[in-house]
Amino acid sequence: LFIDRNLAVRHTAPPTADVGQSTTMNQLRRPPTMRDLTRSVSQSRKRVNGAKGERARKRIEEIDARKQEEAAAAGRRVAASRRPALHDGGSLTSDHTTARLAGLCDKAFVCALDEDRSGKRRFVLQHADEPSARLAQIWLLPPYEPGRYDKGAVRAGLGPTLLGAQTHAALPMVAAAPLVSHVLDSIRQYGSAEAVEAAAALPGLSAWIASLYAHGTLLKACNLDSSCGIEAADAALLMAMDGSKICDFPQGIKMRTVARPVWEALASQYAEESEAAEEVALYRDAGASHAGIAYVADTSPEALLQSGGAMSLLAWPATDYRLL
Repeated sequence: LFIDRNLAVRHTAPPTADVGQSTTMNQLRRPPTMRDLTRSVSQSRKRVNGAKGERARKRIEEIDARKQEEAAAAGRRVAASRRPALHDGGSLTSDHTTARLAGLCDKAFVCALDEDRSGKRRFVLQHADEPSARLAQIWLLPPYEPGRYDKGAVRAGLGPTLLGAQTHAALPMVAAAPLVSHVLDSIRQYGSAEAVEAAAALPGLSAWIASLYAHGTLLKACNLDSSCGIEAADAALLMAMDGSKICDFPQGIKMRTVARPVWEALASQYAEESEAAEEVALYRDAGASHAGIAYVADTSPEALLQSGGAMSLLAWPATDYRLL
């Protein structure tokens, strides 16, 4: 019997399978081991935890953002209830009557309007019912160790210094009293190693000195009757007639040096007695005491003509403002 061996092999041998496919099929046929189950569970857990973590993180971020917005809105509401929105500080010359503004001062708000690099701050008094009207304003200068003002043998203006008190054109100077109290309370809160001072303008001083000379009472008013006093009185008269010349060199410098004793004596008297020294009265009513005259402290053209640049110095004791 003839047998074709090649044919027999072709009919009897199993079909050839791919090695990789055979391996995969074998893995599918065998039952899963504990290691396979552990790996599958771990992978599933990672996928689930990753998705939960991302959702939780987004949820937390949304809650935080909402809480921050709610807190900011609450802060704005509180600020609005304490201090109404004001019209950029208002104006001291707005078209308001005395009757309209006088009743607002007691319930007005004190606001710090601005501050420059030197620490100089301006406080204004306003009311929500009339935001376009600035009821009053005042400046506060920070402590300055060398002193700002020439007061003869000593310097003045070493500590916090109030100056430039102004009120609306329809209001008297006393309307600025809440501003002075507010600033003093602020200084008391933070403390001050130096006495709190104030420099008050003396409008009308030059005209008053000229009137004394015209009536022949200039020397008597300042208790000067020597030849030196007469020379100083003559120089003071020249200052009173045109204070702008005292800044000229060298004649103006010499004139104001000679006139100084007369000018300071008369300025002190004027600050104590004249009703025109309203700013002096404002600080005095707040408890300040006379501390001298700052000679040629304000060199603005208006101040030189009005008072020869002189300002009245007042002070509150330093011990009163180091308790808190």
